[in-house]
Amino acid sequence: MAIGKHASIYAIQFPEIEISQTTKIDDYSLEQLSKYKMLILAGSSWNAQAQAEKLIVQYAQSGGKVLVDLTGFEPDVLARQPKFLGIYGEPISAKDNLEIYSENEKIILEPFDGNDWRCIAPQGLDGSIYQFSHYGNEAVLLGYKKINSSQRIYFLGANLAYHSFITHDPNAMKILNRVLHPQIYYKKPQVYLLKNYSYNSNGYNMSYYTNETTPVIVPIAALEGMKVKLDDKPKSMSITENLPTIVIPSGTHKIEFYLEKAPVFIAGRWITVICILIIIGGLILTFYRRIKADRNEMQISTTNI
Repeated sequence: MAIGKHASIYAIQFPEIEISQTTKIDDYSLEQLSKYKMLILAGSSWNAQAQAEKLIVQYAQSGGKVLVDLTGFEPDVLARQPKFLGIYGEPISAKDNLEIYSENEKIILEPFDGNDWRCIAPQGLDGSIYQFSHYGNEAVLLGYKKINSSQRIYFLGANLAYHSFITHDPNAMKILNRVLHPQIYYKKPQVYLLKNYSYNSNGYNMSYYTNETTPVIVPIAALEGMKVKLDDKPKSMSITENLPTIVIPSGTHKIEFYLEKAPVFIAGRWITVICILIIIGGLILTFYRRIKADRNEMQISTTNI
């Protein structure tokens, strides 16, 4: 699974990668993350950085593989550079073809179309696998931070995934394949027939039959404020690729998706009420000042007489 605002750059090149429903790492629990063999953090954010880092370390210690692409990460307040797990991302700019090298091979990447290649080079790693030269200095393309004697968290630099996406460079794709080790398990999905389907301004209604309890993805848009009932009883729901996902029990049952008033609607209603009150108050104040001015004018006229 890829987490972050740049997750789609990876998913569009490797369809087996699932895009997270949030860009914040610590919106997930360790139990939820442990369902995935690998996490890609690409432009990720968090509610609390310390908690997010602790979560990723625990995931790696439990056997999960982690790849961190610091491109798009929130900058550290003091360093003004991306920082995660003590690893900084140094912004660099290159104009020529990047020459990537490791212990036993050399790879030359295609440049962008004559433009500067702005990217991130991770700093402070425990070791490197691929490097490139930048103004005579060695910069890391792929390196790692040791979590313990056997577990590592990998960091990818040079904005390689975006480079591969834009240029379709086979050498860049070859490196990504080695890093990600994509394993494609395309299993024909089980399809359940929805019956008595109907919809109105409040939501959707349908029924189904199945001989097993199973999670299903329902092909309707998961709108903000959407809730679900199974046989008129509230049921929990998750979201997969902006589609509602629920666990349905065996047998014949009725499903109802309905919309509650979203927070933005409630906030908008209160803003409208406040604005109306301000307008009314302004009109009353203007009317009061006008009456007062007319009275003062009448008093002045009477005095002059």
